[in-house]
Amino acid sequence: MKNIKLALVSVSVLFLMTAKNLNAQLNIGGIKTKNPTFNSTIMEPTTGSTQIGQPLASNSGNYTIITIAGSGSVNGGYKDAPGKEAFFNAPLDIAVDGNGNLYVADFTNYCIRKITKDGVVTTLVGYNETEKSGQSGNPARFYGPTGIWISAEDAIYVADKNSHTIRKITTSGVASFVCGSVAGYLDGSLSKAQFHQPNDMAIDSKGNLFICDGYNNCIRKISENQVTTFAGGEFGYKDDVGQNAQFMNPFVIAIDANDNIYLAEFNRIRKITPAGVVTTFAGNIDMQERKDGTGTNAYFRAIQSITISPSGKLYVIDKSFPDAAIRMITLDGQVTTIAGGDQWRHSDDSESEAQLRLGDGPIDKFYPSYGAIGICVDKDETIYFCDQLFNCVRKISKQ
Repeated sequence: MKNIKLALVSVSVLFLMTAKNLNAQLNIGGIKTKNPTFNSTIMEPTTGSTQIGQPLASNSGNYTIITIAGSGSVNGGYKDAPGKEAFFNAPLDIAVDGNGNLYVADFTNYCIRKITKDGVVTTLVGYNETEKSGQSGNPARFYGPTGIWISAEDAIYVADKNSHTIRKITTSGVASFVCGSVAGYLDGSLSKAQFHQPNDMAIDSKGNLFICDGYNNCIRKISENQVTTFAGGEFGYKDDVGQNAQFMNPFVIAIDANDNIYLAEFNRIRKITPAGVVTTFAGNIDMQERKDGTGTNAYFRAIQSITISPSGKLYVIDKSFPDAAIRMITLDGQVTTIAGGDQWRHSDDSESEAQLRLGDGPIDKFYPSYGAIGICVDKDETIYFCDQLFNCVRKISKQ
């Protein structure tokens, strides 16, 4: 992201910093989120064209927001229970299956959680251990799950960033390794290929798996049990074809019904056609502010997650201290803000004042917090996203 390779910020540092600020201040056959990454950029205060305190959401009267699971506390925990009685610890990504069940990458609990349509939270796979679980060689032990994708057959794929591996999980909770081992950059067979902190993945209509290999600045492709570099491979910014294109630490991706890939890098979204042609779809690297518009005339602050709805709309979590927004992009590149914005809070709000924003109701009164990250959309265009700051899962739906 930006013009340097950003170092991974540890979860503990992130939450210490965030707590301090609080106290001072289509998947084809399955819908997918994205998946975010902890990085130093999201902690940086930025100044945009909209003043704090001024509503930004252009469609706020049409939506309501509620918390469906998780405590809503900055103090993370681990507990399987119904709804708000459950505890998460830095939930980072979310996906929904064909039956409406949600799956959450619970980063600091080293596990994958399941939320039923009735809001009951259980642990599908993983162990709540404060050790480097993913280094054990057991595919059911994770060391930093950051991205989730659900296939047409309801197989669950997880990018375990810190162990540099991709896992596959059945709906009954049986986990296996797909590929990856030590940090590196190597194409080849599934048993030999190497990744460096894979953040996210997506599956096209032909069953090909595309992996966002952020540190290696490329998109990798798994087809017929072979891993290849589909696009990118060098750090930089260049629209071109295949490996001639350049990316700046891409970290989340999504795929539309026509197998076009969309990836986010800081405050810009790139598009890759099935033929590997890379173009800039929306956003402008030179403009670190938030503005609705079309294509590169729309501005983002720091994109954290993207997903594509069944209707082809792209939904984006765009956040940078101290606020967050949910943006929507149409097929022709028109960007609008549907929730949140620069009005979320002042940096000197108390923690209790900030938690009031987690109330249930219309989104012109209640907003996504700065912790918004990881997003998915179901067949009814209902939006679900994680809140890594308040350790919960929230829902945005039309009234």
